[in-house]
Amino acid sequence: MSHGHDDEVHIVSYASHTLVWLGLLMLSGLTVAAAGINLGDLNLLVAMVIATIKGSLVVAYFMHVKYEKPGLQSIILIVIVFMFVVFCEAFVDFGTR
Repeated sequence: MSHGHDDEVHIVSYASHTLVWLGLLMLSGLTVAAAGINLGDLNLLVAMVIATIKGSLVVAYFMHVKYEKPGLQSIILIVIVFMFVVFCEAFVDFGTR
């Protein structure tokens, strides 16, 4: 009996997860190193870029969004862009106070 689900099972290798984990560790080290460097107004930007890359890795690999259909990937991308716009507006507001 078919329930209309055409879901494919994606088995991700341990090597792939290990590489992503090592990348996350490297980016965490980069975050700590960047926090010790005084970049002036760029400190927040550098921290946000590194956090965005780390979050993207987690969403793509550990939440398996990389293997989803393009429609769902597009919706997730639209939400992320909307969140980026809202965060930028908040930072502009914060910077003008």
